[in-house]
Amino acid sequence: MSTKWTFLPTLNELEVHTAEQLRERYDDATQADQPMQATFALDELRRRESRRSETTIRRLTWVIAVLTIANVVAVLVALFK
Repeated sequence: MSTKWTFLPTLNELEVHTAEQLRERYDDATQADQPMQATFALDELRRRESRRSETTIRRLTWVIAVLTIANVVAVLVALFK
């Protein structure tokens, strides 16, 4: 890639890039001594990782809730049998 960024990317431009493209842009910006542009790429990568983590945590929370309810039902069935 090795093209110097002469602009600050918009959010839409950052969102359409793949993670690999963002890594390349980060590397290019750091080699071209453009810390502001490198920060945008790195922040987008971190935002995506954060979103994945939040989604995983939300799913696990629901699984735990369902298993807790199933456990309570199983205990109640065993007690009143």
